[in-house]
Amino acid sequence: ITTYAIYESATGKYLAAANTLTGNTPAWQTTSTWSNPTVSSLSANTQYTFSIIARNGSNVETATTTASAIYTLATTPTAPTVSASTTTALNVTVANDSATTYAVKVVTGVTTKYLQANGTIGDSAVFLTYIQLGNGSVTSTTGLATNTSYIVSVAGKNGDGTVTTYTAASAKYTLAQAPTSVTSASTGQTTATVTWNSATNPTTTEFALYEINTSQYINSSTLAIGATTAQWTVTSTWFTASNPLTVTGL
Repeated sequence: ITTYAIYESATGKYLAAANTLTGNTPAWQTTSTWSNPTVSSLSANTQYTFSIIARNGSNVETATTTASAIYTLATTPTAPTVSASTTTALNVTVANDSATTYAVKVVTGVTTKYLQANGTIGDSAVFLTYIQLGNGSVTSTTGLATNTSYIVSVAGKNGDGTVTTYTAASAKYTLAQAPTSVTSASTGQTTATVTWNSATNPTTTEFALYEINTSQYINSSTLAIGATTAQWTVTSTWFTASNPLTVTGL
């Protein structure tokens, strides 16, 4: 009867009968007993190199077979930490999980992009090392749209190039840009018109109107001065070309 033992060179261990790499001496079993074993209790994204030794009924052993090396799968990474840094960039922090390299997916609406090595976003996934992704510090994604929601997730790749699923997504808006060309003009003893340019902000961006001398906000419903908290609403609600914003109660 021919029996076989399985040896793993990185650990210097033999596969035990319980299919764990714990054997200091060979475990000799027939092919049917081994039955294509699944080795358990291994480390994630780690290369293991297996070879086989055969033994005949007189306990004469063959040389080991040519070694076969393979990586275990990487674990799905931890969801990234995302924060807004500017109007066109987000800060992304990736955890140091078991993967060899990581890809950062950035989704807005129906558009899917990926973080590139230079910090921009592109059409194809680029797998970067943990050090390239900031080594625990933030990595900035540049070239994003102002005040826009981006959904960020991460996938890992093991040493054999097998990719994990993407993590749970982390959603964050880029910062809004301060309005430009703010102007005001008196239209009476207690009224004034106010206008501004929304700059690069999308039309969904909300603005609040504040009067510095009185330290009061303009009520977005009545357009009267006197609100003690910011009244946020979109520009088109504040005013339009045919319906100017006239503040009252001045």
